[in-house]
Amino acid sequence: MQAQPSIPLESRILELRTAAGYIKQTCEYARSKNRRPSVLMVGAGISYPNIPLASGITEHCKSMALAHGRTDGPRAATALGAYSHWFQRAYPSRAERQDYLRSLVENQPISAANLRLAHLMLDSTVANTVLTPNFDDQLSRGLNLFDKRYIVCDHPQTTQRIDPEDPGTQLIHIHGTYRFYDCCNLQAEVEDRAKHPYPAFSGMAWLVQRILENRLPLVVGYSGWEDDVFMTVLHYLFSGAQGLPHNLYWFCHRRSNIESLPDWLRSHANVFFVAPPVAPASLSATSKAGRVEVDTSKQETVMSASEDYADRRELTLDALDIFDELIRTFELRAPSITVDPIQVFADRLRSDISPSSAFADERDPYQFQAVIRRVEAALARDTESRRSRAVVDEIQAAVRSSRYAEAIDTAESMNRSNLSADEWSELAHSIAIAADGAPEDGGELKPRAHALVATLADEWWRATRDSDAKIMLSKALVNEGIAYGALGRSPQAIAAYDEVVGRFGDAPELPLRERVARALVNKGNTQGELEQSTEEIATYDEVIRRFGDAPELPLSSLAFETRERRKRLLASITPTVPPSP
Repeated sequence: MQAQPSIPLESRILELRTAAGYIKQTCEYARSKNRRPSVLMVGAGISYPNIPLASGITEHCKSMALAHGRTDGPRAATALGAYSHWFQRAYPSRAERQDYLRSLVENQPISAANLRLAHLMLDSTVANTVLTPNFDDQLSRGLNLFDKRYIVCDHPQTTQRIDPEDPGTQLIHIHGTYRFYDCCNLQAEVEDRAKHPYPAFSGMAWLVQRILENRLPLVVGYSGWEDDVFMTVLHYLFSGAQGLPHNLYWFCHRRSNIESLPDWLRSHANVFFVAPPVAPASLSATSKAGRVEVDTSKQETVMSASEDYADRRELTLDALDIFDELIRTFELRAPSITVDPIQVFADRLRSDISPSSAFADERDPYQFQAVIRRVEAALARDTESRRSRAVVDEIQAAVRSSRYAEAIDTAESMNRSNLSADEWSELAHSIAIAADGAPEDGGELKPRAHALVATLADEWWRATRDSDAKIMLSKALVNEGIAYGALGRSPQAIAAYDEVVGRFGDAPELPLRERVARALVNKGNTQGELEQSTEEIATYDEVIRRFGDAPELPLSSLAFETRERRKRLLASITPTVPPSP
């Protein structure tokens, strides 16, 4: 094995923005030498939560097997061993396993991370090749949606389709896909796929090796099963004299994930880990109440109130955040279909349908020439209407390219006096996405963005009386409070929570009542952080008074948690506070 220079592990742990800069530099170098840029190795993390992670499948299969009286545990004390064991115990035949996988994958919407990854691959600036152990087709569907042609390899006998030097887009499912019986899920199948037929110029391991030998590897959303194709080949390359020509960047969901990786990977001088920063010793008060996340069904910012403070002590780095940063760093343009969908469709029809006399209307049973004329007429009308909404389009393009600060600045300064109802909705939702995507270390940008969402939602409500605007307003105000709390700006946080209660305290709609309850809980937590115990208890009492008897599950659950918080607080101070109502 080649001797590697000793570089401490801590020196090889990078933050996302720093890593993105290094990756851009290496990709530019590769292009200057007429070489292919990076290769992305992506795991199940990019399809979650639309597709369960391996751990979720393991738990389901275990409960299924136990229900059938199959109680023997796995022999191998590894994640792959447990996954394989319980999968086979729950679904003993290949046909059953295939049907189960199909039930997980089909009819699921494409995850936001897969769409961002497809965006990254559109012009091959970052990568034109993806390796994945995933059995789902979410990335393929994302590429189809963006009208990107690609080649798929999903079996060792199809590896000759792939030319590592071809500039075209290539997608390699190293364990197969869910549609076919040869999809690898059991440990023996995974290990067999990893066998390297060195005498023969074929096989999945041989293909993965050829790709890794000439690319900058980026690993995202992948936990590193040591006996699969990717890890087997990587170990082989790191053990040899040649190694890899570029550093490998391994993106970790949590910093602690680094410790679960094998020593040969963690100790290698050319492996850099991209991880979230270390959490501060004391998190903000609002962290006790919940976290901010994206509701992908409506692209609105929502908050979960049930997450405990202790669970928030380790920060996370999601695949969506990683791809956002790469899109921003490489300054990639928004996909054409998201900017001008009618133009894209018109161009596609023109290229696929011949306009020659040999295919004139009388020889065209589907009358596509008439369809083209209708689409072109719609394009002309759309071009005229787009002049009135150019700024909204500009903001949406910035959001699609992860330029969130630019979108926020443009929306703040634009003239909003002549927006239509649809434009109000699109603008407010775009800035809500930008507010959620704004970096945590961006100072005032995040609370400023949530405040702008609240302003836009309020203006939207006044202009259209759309009930969705009120719900967005309530969410934006709560998220504004959370963002201010994260900066230690407690008075501004409390003011935002008070505005929620003042504006929607008497609202009958369940989403608004739930938002009022969460605003009050967050306010109480903030008061507790300020050591205002009397005020904190009074706020918790208001939660219980308003929602203690509510029959709806979200409200009753929140009221129960509030009673428990109040009990713990009372136990920690002198018992001079009045009893709970």
